[in-house]
Order: sequence, then structure tokens, then C-alpha cells
Amino acid sequence: MEERRQQQIHSKPIIKIGILTLILSSCLFALIISRNWEQIQMLQLSDNDDYMRYHQFTSWIQEGYWYLRPIENFNPEDGELIHWSRLPDIPLAAITVITNPWLGPQMSESLAITIVPFFYLIALLLAIGFFTYRLGGIEAAKIAIFMAVSSPLIIKFLPGSIDHHNIQLSLLAWIIALVPLNRAQSRQLITGWGQGLLIALSFWVGMENLPIIALMLFVITVVGYMYSIRFIEYAKHVCLSAAFFVTLCIIINRPINEFFSIRYDAISFPYLLTLGAGYLFCKLSLISFHFRSLRLFAPSTRYLIITIISLLPVLLLFPTLILGVYHNYPELLKDYWLSHVIEAKSLIHVIAEDGFFNERNYLLLIVPALLSIRILPKKNSKRILYVVLIISLLLPIFWQLRTIFASILIAIPLQAIFCDKLMHRCSNPMLRILILLFCFPITAILITKTLPNYINSFSVKTLQTPEQKKSDNGNLYKVEVLINNQIENSLILAPIEFGAPVLALTNNKIISAPYHRNIKGNSIAIELFSSTDLKFIKNIIQNKGVDFVMVGEDGSSNLISQKSNEHSFLNQLMNNKAPHWLSLVEETPNGVKLYRVN
Repeated sequence: MEERRQQQIHSKPIIKIGILTLILSSCLFALIISRNWEQIQMLQLSDNDDYMRYHQFTSWIQEGYWYLRPIENFNPEDGELIHWSRLPDIPLAAITVITNPWLGPQMSESLAITIVPFFYLIALLLAIGFFTYRLGGIEAAKIAIFMAVSSPLIIKFLPGSIDHHNIQLSLLAWIIALVPLNRAQSRQLITGWGQGLLIALSFWVGMENLPIIALMLFVITVVGYMYSIRFIEYAKHVCLSAAFFVTLCIIINRPINEFFSIRYDAISFPYLLTLGAGYLFCKLSLISFHFRSLRLFAPSTRYLIITIISLLPVLLLFPTLILGVYHNYPELLKDYWLSHVIEAKSLIHVIAEDGFFNERNYLLLIVPALLSIRILPKKNSKRILYVVLIISLLLPIFWQLRTIFASILIAIPLQAIFCDKLMHRCSNPMLRILILLFCFPITAILITKTLPNYINSFSVKTLQTPEQKKSDNGNLYKVEVLINNQIENSLILAPIEFGAPVLALTNNKIISAPYHRNIKGNSIAIELFSSTDLKFIKNIIQNKGVDFVMVGEDGSSNLISQKSNEHSFLNQLMNNKAPHWLSLVEETPNGVKLYRVN
């Protein structure tokens, strides 16, 4: 009876949240499309991963192979199997295939890469609204939805954003939204199985949500030890269901004979064992609560001992689960590429480089959430969520900035509740408006956009970089020289950042691209461009069968230029001092040079 009553109470507010989400996201979608449809039709995408995903799902439509294979045109000699799964490809391919008879290939692909992020955005906003409603009521839920669309989260859902980060954020938002907040909800085991399915789907897409999912399960079990073993029972069913669905996903993802193949950056056997260890931990914990002799130990002691018993065998078998996929990555690639990827840097590093009030200091956007502890009840699920937020922030602050988006998912409900409570305490309309302005992320975004420029105006006159000048043209400037000269079916040697646009927008082969498994191809490209030994360079280029060499004013070219000798291969090409076995085909106004290998 209680559950039925709760469902009746929830139904009307949830409908309101759904309607608000659809109206707000539809208006935002229409506004963005009206301004960017021409660029989308031209495949003017902003991220290299978007181009890689575009190539993957369009190739799947043409070839029809379910299991991923090494990309034929991507470093064809040493091609690696791309780790991205088919799951994000499915809606993209489905919309393209369904609309192709009426719209044609180009228009149907443009429609697919536009609509799919919009669907993920709706799912995200619904999850944020639903979770905030569970925590703070309908008014806070409405505020949270508006906060979400005025936060950096929206960047991941713009038309053409098809890599996989948006589907991961949507899945994570729903995993968080279904977390039990009280003892009664911890009895809803069907919800636990739903979370298990979402966790499996997230793992199938990639591993970026793993730290937050592990943190969520950790907190649920700690609550179980402190308050009620019902939460441990709930976590047991989450781990069991996730293990079941992960098993299915591994079978679906690759041929059955690769079931035990070990991958640390994609769904594979080690993660199945980790979920099994989570189930074992919950089972042993429940047993420990039923034996008086074991209850003599402090809960923290029992928790630690059972954790070691459950996880140690898995970690001994697969130590890279702790060390991380990049622990033994070649120093050359770290030095010339990975260490310079903004999202792979820590927030401390970013602040040290660009100042505290730079636009990537996302902590400024969630200051109200950090202050919300002042008004949260001492014994409440909101306090637990606040602790989760603080722990989650350790990842972007000390490890990688890209993990901040998961923290923002957790921060928005707290920020909305904080805003709602402050507004209810004020009767003055002006003060209520000021509270809204203070709490909404858009205010901090505007400050970080304007304040650094204002400060710099008093010191050094800033000049627009070549990359900033080309931003209006996306990545198209990197391939226009190939398209203008009708170059096809050729092997191109170019710095890393050229690879993805060349692969997606032309019918040519590439050696290097911003993809972490392409260790051989990326290493060869960096070694060649940074070398001063022209005889060595010529031999490698001839042995590889390279047809064209391309360089330009992009981040990867400039980095190699700065870090290598002034007589390096790349610097000679940039200064029009190419060796005699190369002939200049064209130099574009955007600074891209294309050389033919004689």
C-alpha cells in the first residue's frame, strides 16, 4: 500500500518534469539548429572523436559488420582494433538507414548526428529532474533542469557531438537518479536490477563512468553498515544484475572465442570479475551481520577485512585495474601528445597554467553546491550526496579534468535545492533574482569568459592564435587541400590532429590520429617529424608507402615544432625548406602545406 501511495504522489510531478524537459530541450534544440544547421550539413564537427565516431557508424552501414575490425584506412599496416562499442552507433545508423530513402545519404547522416545528441539530452534532463525531485521537491527539480542547460554539460549534447561522452553522461545520470534514498527504497530490488542494466550498458560504451559507479556502490554499502543492511542487500542485487548483463554485453560485443580477452579500456572479463567481487563483498557482509562472534568486530574493521578478501584476488590477477590503462604508455606519446590534451590534465595543472578565473575552472560553477552544506539537515541523504560530491571532485582536481562532468551531475541537484531554500527564505523580489543569478552556472561562465580578458587588457595585449582564427571553420581547413586537389586512396603522413578529419571526410589512409591504441602509428609520426636525419625519414616514408606529407598551423604541428630542433623535418617543411624528394602541391591560406613524395 505504501509503495502504491508513493507512486501516486510521484506521478503528477514526474509528468510536470517531463513536460518541462521536453519544452526546454525542444526550444534549445530549435535555437541551436537554426544557427548551426549549415555547419552540420558540411560535417563541420568540433571534436576529433566525433569524426572517428562518424567514420565508424557510416562504415558499419556500408559494410554491415557487427563486430568491430581494425579500420582499413587507419594506419593500415599496424591497425589496432578500435575499442568503441556498437551501442552508440545503433541510433545513429538506425536514423540514417530509415531516412536515407527520402533524404539521401548526406542529409540522413546530418539528421542522425543532430537528433541523437538531442535524445540523450532529454534523457539527461529527465534524470536530473527526477533525482532532484526525490531529494528536494518539484520546485527544486524545475530549477535543476534550467541549471543543467546553462552548465557546461550542454557542450556534450550539441548537434554533431556523437563520440560517446553524451550517452555516458545520460546513463550515469540515470544510475545516480535511481539510487535508494531511504530504507523503503532499498527494498525495491527491481530498481537495483535496472541500475545493474544501466551499469552494464555504460561499461559496454566505455570505462569513464567506472570511478563514479564504484564510488556510488561504496557509499551504498557504507550506509548499509551504518544504518540498515537493506542497503547491502540492494547493492548485492545491483552487482549481481550488472554482472549478468555485463556477461551478455561481452558476448554481444566480440566473438565468443574472445570472451576471456583482457581489455582495460573496454568491457571485458576483468570488469566482470570485479562485479563478482562486489557481489561477494555484499554476501560476506550480510553473513557477518548474522553471526554474533563477527559482530564483535567494529563495522569499519569488518568492512576492511571483507573488502580485502573480496577484491585482492582480482587485483592480483589484474593489477592494471588500479594502475590505469596509461600507466606504461610510451613517454614519447605522453610528451608530444597526451600530456597536452586539456581534458587529460588535472584542474590544478589547468589553474596553474591559465589562472584561477579561467573558463575551464568548473569549480566556480558549483560554488553554491559546495556552500549547500550550510543548509542541509545533519542526518539526511542530501548530506551523504554532499560527501559523494566532495570525494568525486578529487578526480578532476588531482587527476583528469574530464571527470568534472560527473561531479557536475551530482552538484546540480544540491545547487538547485540550495537555491530553492534560499529563495523561500527571501520575500524581496530583487533578492530572489540575485540568488538565482548567484546559483545559476551561466553567471560563473560569463565571469570566466570576461574577467580574464578584462585583467589581460591591463597587462599584455593578447593576440588571436591561428587555431582560434580557424575555429569558425572547425576542422575542415585540415582537409580542404586534399579535397581541392582531388586526392583519394593515398596514404597521408601528418601530425596527430589531422588524422580524424582526413579519415572521416576524405577517402584516404592515415598513419596517425588522436587515438590512444594507435601507439605505433602515432610514435612513427612524431619520430619522423621531430627527427633531423633526412635519410632515416626518407627510408621510413618509402618503406611505409607514404604518398603525401601534410603539415600546418594546428596544435600538434606547433607542439612538435616547439619541442624539436630548428632543423627538424617538420620545421623544414614549415619554413619551405623541404628535401628534394618532396614537392609542394599546395599551401592553403590557413597555413596547411601538402607535399607529394617523389
